[in-house]
Amino acid sequence: MKSITGVISKALFALPILITAIQPHAIAQQADMFIVHAENMKSEYLSSPFITCEISSSESAFSLPDTPFQQKIASAVKGKRKYITLKSGLFPAPAAETDIKKYLADTRLLNLNSQEVKMLSQKLRNKSGSIAEIESFVDRLISDKTTGVPMMPAVNIIRSRTGDCTEHSVLTIAILRSLGIPSRSLVGMILVPEFMGEKNCYVYHMWAEALVDGKWVLIDSTRPGPKSHSRYIALAYHHLKSDMPLSVLRAMSSARGMKISIIETASK
Repeated sequence: MKSITGVISKALFALPILITAIQPHAIAQQADMFIVHAENMKSEYLSSPFITCEISSSESAFSLPDTPFQQKIASAVKGKRKYITLKSGLFPAPAAETDIKKYLADTRLLNLNSQEVKMLSQKLRNKSGSIAEIESFVDRLISDKTTGVPMMPAVNIIRSRTGDCTEHSVLTIAILRSLGIPSRSLVGMILVPEFMGEKNCYVYHMWAEALVDGKWVLIDSTRPGPKSHSRYIALAYHHLKSDMPLSVLRAMSSARGMKISIIETASK
């Protein structure tokens, strides 16, 4: 049985971070709980290879990570707000990391030694075992796209076939690591054309990255297929050792009152 702490953690974490494939009428909460509107936003930006934006927060400790798919360009404090200029998209691959053992390790949420995870990974190993195949498999397996459930370990996700973007991310990484593919999870936002009646907005989200042939690949099992990397903004990495790491707590705290303004888009 899930502890009260676990339930509260998922409530704090998963309420804003939703799988955006769920139909709007299935969610009773107000859209403002889950989205951040972007100033100067146009629908054509959804297909832009690169987006540069200014993100601000009233939290003085506000920060954003550099990832293979986003780079901080500038940072400044103006009045009572901190501003970060960020460029997102598919950049040339950075130098490969040397310490990748942590991206293959088991955790309380991944259950790599369970029969359920081993059976799924073997099933995929017998197929192509490609990233595209794993994305599609997880999307199909989690057939009950339900929000608001406690953050579940991989075994429970497999048994219940239930979850939102957090469960998609956890199960995807469990399978990847079981197959010997280094992988990690991120929390942040994704730019979507529509959510709960709101157009062209950022929605809180969770996804993964996998190290393939020395390059990090963005994986989002809630939306299998080609990716528009510029639409993702990472707030923090999630180590999946517990429901709510301090890094994620800090990131979500900083996200309160967050504002985003699109500066420019580009093809490279």
